Order: sequence, then structure tokens, then C-alpha cells
Amino acid sequence: MQEDALIEAALESVLGPLKEDRRVKAWSWTLGHDHEGQDAIFVFIVMNDPERGELKWSRVKPIHDRVAAELRDKDPFRWPYVRFRLASEVSAGDQDAH
Repeated sequence: MQEDALIEAALESVLGPLKEDRRVKAWSWTLGHDHEGQDAIFVFIVMNDPERGELKWSRVKPIHDRVAAELRDKDPFRWPYVRFRLASEVSAGDQDAH
């Protein structure tokens, strides 16, 4: 359980402020193994839909990099996989994580 608390604190420190300014709608995560059987953490971030245009990598890359760096700092033995979706692409139940 201590690992869960560390992961949650790491995500909250990076994503919490982004949720407050309405860039991030929600996030969830799960522990598992990647395609090579290595320990991994899978993070799913739901972004609010942009007011105009599409969500570009240049907008989410800084978030991706900060989340990945924070998680690697907290648990260097799990590789972080960070994925993004728009709020309009997920069901309401999937957006209720955090």
C-alpha cells in the first residue's frame, strides 16, 4: 500500500495543479507488466477538450515528461507508460478517477 500512496502523491503533485486550471479532467493508473514482462505503471490522463482545434503532442509532451520523471524518481524499478485521451473520447464513468 505504501507504493500506492507514493504513486498517488507523485501524480497529484504534477496533475493536481493542471486539474485546477482545467487542462486535466481526470487520471487513473494501474500497476502491471509491459510487453517484455518488466514492471510498469500505466497512467491514463483525460484532458479537457481544447476550445479550438485538436490536442497536439506539443501541448501534452511537457505533462508526459513531468509525470514520467516524477514516477521514475519515486519508483525507478517501474517504467511509466503515460497515455492521453480527450474527455469527449471517454465515457463519463472513466472520467471519475481523480
